Amino acid sequence: MSGKNCKNPSESNCAVNQREFDRMKTHFKVSVSVDEPTHGHTLITPADVQNISRGGLLIETSRNLSPGQTVAVSIPTEVCPDRMELPRALNGHAEVVHSRHGTNHRSKVGLRFCDNLRQLPEFVAFLDYLRATSEPLLA
Repeated sequence: MSGKNCKNPSESNCAVNQREFDRMKTHFKVSVSVDEPTHGHTLITPADVQNISRGGLLIETSRNLSPGQTVAVSIPTEVCPDRMELPRALNGHAEVVHSRHGTNHRSKVGLRFCDNLRQLPEFVAFLDYLRATSEPLLA
């Protein structure tokens, strides 16, 4: 939700929260596919999700990704009950917004979902399920 991150919006040191969607802390694995034009193939790499929202996610990965780069993301739905009748994975594209190198040769990467994923009713149902579960951290 947009707004200021402080009690008194007139304070000059208040940071503006430019996020349109609330994030949920969580933990599960996704697959990220990156086109490698210099090698003529697509590289698929696993990533650990740190948080997710309808607008994007924060992942930790061993792959170096650059801001502005477009990647494909595959989000498994196995944590959801079968009665939801979701596909085995939700697939879409995302843009790399930021990337910070961390420890152990891993980077924290912020991804912004493209409209094709964020507008899927199945994706909204998946997020609603995550939000409703009592255990926000998933295996």
